[in-house]
Amino acid sequence: MAKRSKSQSDWGAIFKNKTNLKRAFVSAIPFSFQNICGVPLMFGYTTYFFQLAGVTDPFLGNLVKQMVLVAGIILSFYTVDVIGRRPLVLYGGVAMGVLTFLVGCLSFVQMNAASGSALVALCCLWAFVYANSMAPIGWLSLVEISSPSIRAKTTSIAVTIQYLTGILFNYTVPLMLSNQYAGWGTKIGFFFAGTTALMLIPVIFFYPETKGRTYAEIDELYERGIPAWRFHTTKTYAQEEIENAGSAEVLAQRQKNNTAGHPN
Repeated sequence: MAKRSKSQSDWGAIFKNKTNLKRAFVSAIPFSFQNICGVPLMFGYTTYFFQLAGVTDPFLGNLVKQMVLVAGIILSFYTVDVIGRRPLVLYGGVAMGVLTFLVGCLSFVQMNAASGSALVALCCLWAFVYANSMAPIGWLSLVEISSPSIRAKTTSIAVTIQYLTGILFNYTVPLMLSNQYAGWGTKIGFFFAGTTALMLIPVIFFYPETKGRTYAEIDELYERGIPAWRFHTTKTYAQEEIENAGSAEVLAQRQKNNTAGHPN
């Protein structure tokens, strides 16, 4: 029995079982999405970015953006359970992609005080959306979607991917911004808009809604092969049994009332 338990929780269990592999991939999507959607730019090099873009007070702009981030994270305690996981990841990703695209569009205007304020405003909006989508759901998805027997190993893989992408972008973003190298400036927004759009493809097809679901229900839905976009509307076998039992009880009560109302 111990041997079987160990085989179900070792590294091979991820790759030998298609459901485990799929769940490991899906659970890591929001967490891996964080760097690809622009975190290194918006949080790692914001002050430098604002300075190159001609913002009057880059440090103050970054401080305002951080305050907006904190407010967004506090609000996310409410929105994650009310709106749900899939809508926040999907529409949050779309919103961040649009905002980074608008940042890129600022490259076509002359940078001055007004355009600098617009850049700060766009980055603040991006931070607010991020705080309500990828920031909290990245960790939630690792807990809710990954298979329980290999959850620790799935988390290790996701964290490794996140760190590797973080190293990659933390090294390349300054080179993209710097006038001594690529000199993209605000055009870097187009780059992250493109990477965000690419990451939305697996979200659309694979990331499910798990709000209000128990671990047993999530396990069942994955074993049945339910598509991600139908997770929130599909009834589990237990739910169908309860509904059928309730319907039978209602029908029996109606028959009893009819019999009582029309005695022989």
